[in-house]
Amino acid sequence: MLVERLQTIFTERAGKNPAYSLRSFARSLEIDSSTLSAILRRKRPVSIKTARHLLDRLGVTEIEEQRNYLLGSLIEVSRKNTPEYHEMAIEQAEMISAWQHFALLAALDLSNFRPTVRTLSHRLGIPFALTSECVQRLATLGLVKIEDAGKVKKIEKNYATPNQVPSEKLRQGHRQFMEMAVVAMEKVPMHRRSISGMTMAINSSRLKEAQERVQKFGRELTEFLEQGQRDSVYRLNLQLFPLDNTTP
Repeated sequence: MLVERLQTIFTERAGKNPAYSLRSFARSLEIDSSTLSAILRRKRPVSIKTARHLLDRLGVTEIEEQRNYLLGSLIEVSRKNTPEYHEMAIEQAEMISAWQHFALLAALDLSNFRPTVRTLSHRLGIPFALTSECVQRLATLGLVKIEDAGKVKKIEKNYATPNQVPSEKLRQGHRQFMEMAVVAMEKVPMHRRSISGMTMAINSSRLKEAQERVQKFGRELTEFLEQGQRDSVYRLNLQLFPLDNTTP
């Protein structure tokens, strides 16, 4: 919203005065011209601090109008910082629904680790034959490639299975991870895990937005945990489900 307002004002001023330049516009806003250029070309998101400064220079003083512009800037920054995920076709996702495939994909991002079928098998505790079978399946789908000396390399960074698509195979895969979470609750020390939950009475009309927020949170947490040296493979499970028998 704010970027569109800036673009409109600049166009109007330049239309009235052919000599009016971007540098002139930047001076009136008390902002660096290169920064303003990047903002107008959407090459740079507008931080809340910068948005407040620009709104002040534009003379936007009405509280509700300011709030709308600031909210728009916050959403744009959030979208800019959210990592891009490539959604698999349902046929692909079903072929690799077993937990081992996703664990292998994650292990390929470990730091200071040379991934081969043998080292992956040892690191994840998956039998060598099964690891080899899973890697070949991932390669057939174009998700990884096997290089010289048997090194396995991921083709793309982030993958996501189709959302809200009914599939028994995908349910089986999620069930596997949930069963593994139960084992982890019993066997993994508390400082290496986080298992918690909340029970609530809800407005079910907001479930769709809640699902979107859960997905967004998971991706943001993934980006946070991937920063720096990657020394472990983890799984995040989030469960939200009804406890009563009503279906609104």
